[in-house]
Amino acid sequence: MKRLRAIWVVSVIAILFTACASPPAIVKFQPSDYSAKFEVVSGKLSQDLGIKVALLSPQGEIKTMQVAQPQIGFLGGMQISQSKAQMGSGSAGFPSQMRLNLQKSIEGIALQKGYNVVSAYESIEIMPYEDKKRIDMLIIPELQLGEEESSIGVNYEMPKSMSMVTIQKGKINYSGKYSLKGQLIFQIIEPLTREKLFIKSIPYTSDPVDVETIVEFNGQEQYAQALQMATQSVQKAINNARSQALENAYKKLIDSIKTYLPGGEEAVNLAKQARELKTIKRY
Repeated sequence: MKRLRAIWVVSVIAILFTACASPPAIVKFQPSDYSAKFEVVSGKLSQDLGIKVALLSPQGEIKTMQVAQPQIGFLGGMQISQSKAQMGSGSAGFPSQMRLNLQKSIEGIALQKGYNVVSAYESIEIMPYEDKKRIDMLIIPELQLGEEESSIGVNYEMPKSMSMVTIQKGKINYSGKYSLKGQLIFQIIEPLTREKLFIKSIPYTSDPVDVETIVEFNGQEQYAQALQMATQSVQKAINNARSQALENAYKKLIDSIKTYLPGGEEAVNLAKQARELKTIKRY
C-alpha cells in the first residue's frame, strides 16, 4: 500500500511538473520563402553583321551583411532594449541560376542584334589563344552590389518574473528594411589586347523590402536559445529579401543590355577597331 502511495505521489508530481514546465521558444513570425525567377531572353540571328563575339560568365559579387548575436544583460524586472543590429561584413557570389540565365539572355540579345556568338567562358584567363585570335570582341557583364547595413533594428522584451505557475513571455523582434545598391556594368573588349571598346555603367538601388521576425520565449533560461533562433530567422528573412532584390537587378541589367548593346553600324565600327588593334599588335 505504501509503495502504491509513493508511486501515486511521484506520478502527481511528474504531472504537475510537466504541466508547469515552460513551452519551448518559438518563431512567432517570419516571412515566407521567396523563390527568385530569372527569365531567359531567347533570340536568333536575324541580320548577320559578320562579327564574332564570345561571352564571359557574369562577374562581380555581393557585399553581404551577417546579423551578429548582440549581448544583453539581465538587470531584473522588465528590460526593454532597442538598438541597431550589429552587422558583420562578408561577400557572396550570385545564384548559379542567375549567372547561367543572364549568360543565355545576353547571347539571345546579341543574336537579335546581328552578332555571331561563338562561345562562352568562365574567365578570360581560360580562353584558348586561338579563340582570342578568331573572336572579334568579348562581352563582359558585371554586377557590383552591396547590402544597406543600417536599417535593421532589434527590440527585446525580457520576462519580469518567473514561477512554476505564472510565466511571462519574453520577445525578440528584428525589423527594418533591406535594399541593395551598386552598379550594373557591361563592357566589350578586344580579347587579346584587352583594350576596352565599350563600357556602360548603370547605378542600381533596389526597392526596400520589409524584413521582420519575432521569437517568443519563456524565461531567462530560454534566452540563449531564443536569441539563436532569432538570429537564424532574421538571416533567413534577409536572404528572402536579397532574392527579391537580385530578381529586380537581373531584370534591370537585361533591359539595359537590350538598350545599350551596340548594334548596326556602331557594332560594325567596334569590330573594325578590334581588328585594327590585332593588326597593330601583330596578332
